[in-house]
Amino acid sequence: MNFTRIARVLLISGILIISCFSMIPKPVSASFTSSISILAGPFSIYVGQWTSLSFDIQNGDATKAMTITDVTAGFSDWDSVPTHLIIPSNPIASGGYAIIYHNFTVPVDATIGSHTLQLTIIGKMSDEASTTTINDPMQYTVKNVPSLDVVCSANPSTGSTPLYVSFTSTVTGGLEPLTFSWTFGDGGTSTYQNPQHNYLASGTYTVTVTVTDSKTNHQVASDTATVTVVGGGVSDIFGSLGGMMMIGGLIIVIIIVVIVVSIISKRSKSGGKGQSPPTQQFNSPENPAINQAPLSLQRPAQVYQQPIPPPPYQASQNQRPLFCPNCGKPSEGQFCKNCGTKLN
Repeated sequence: MNFTRIARVLLISGILIISCFSMIPKPVSASFTSSISILAGPFSIYVGQWTSLSFDIQNGDATKAMTITDVTAGFSDWDSVPTHLIIPSNPIASGGYAIIYHNFTVPVDATIGSHTLQLTIIGKMSDEASTTTINDPMQYTVKNVPSLDVVCSANPSTGSTPLYVSFTSTVTGGLEPLTFSWTFGDGGTSTYQNPQHNYLASGTYTVTVTVTDSKTNHQVASDTATVTVVGGGVSDIFGSLGGMMMIGGLIIVIIIVVIVVSIISKRSKSGGKGQSPPTQQFNSPENPAINQAPLSLQRPAQVYQQPIPPPPYQASQNQRPLFCPNCGKPSEGQFCKNCGTKLN
């Protein structure tokens, strides 16, 4: 009797356990529809302009890859047939993404306001046998291209040389990206939106900035500013840094030429050797002081011999002196012609 009751209890317990397990929900595989998400933009487009729309397709499944087989896009208001877009060649990995672009030109007769883009994506998950089609309508606003305008300013606009000036351009309207072209009035240029420039010479300069947008027919706008530079710097004396360098180089050349000419002149006066010629000392009967006489540096044909002055004249008692005993000058006759002294 006890065994029968125990058997019944075990049987009932087993049935209850099996029933509990059968009630536990089995995991359901994520579908293509629940796994995909789409990020798009921009949502403003302009009449008559080339436009590129981007669609960021993300795989939200954490374990399975996603395959995209076809993507089409078209505006119902002007596209009679949707455009097939370039799709990723490889599956999108779990948690990954792929960006698809739709490039087109908005018709020039498109009405201003909201327009619907129909985006259709066909694909499947890696564990799905068949593909799924997703239709995602998106709203875009068509606008007129705003007129392009630019205003420029200089800071500072006046000062003494050298003057370092910062320029600013403020742009409204147009379509980005924008291109900039600056002329500073002294030959300098720049392609930055907010450039700087250094003025080295005094004067009044007209600065011009020209801006071009990316519109299909390219809008162009320009503005001018005036910069006044007064003298006062060293650079202004010569006009520019290049002028200073030229004048400095000319001065150096002149100094070198003067030095070379001076050296050549000295050498020519000294016989070409750059030294003073040797001198020979001798006494003159008229002037007992020592005279300096240059000698040639070339070997003479005959050896130069210094003349030996005659010995002092001593007149005999019967001879008239040839030199005046008073002034020492040569004399003839009874009286000295120089001082009038009577000669014996």
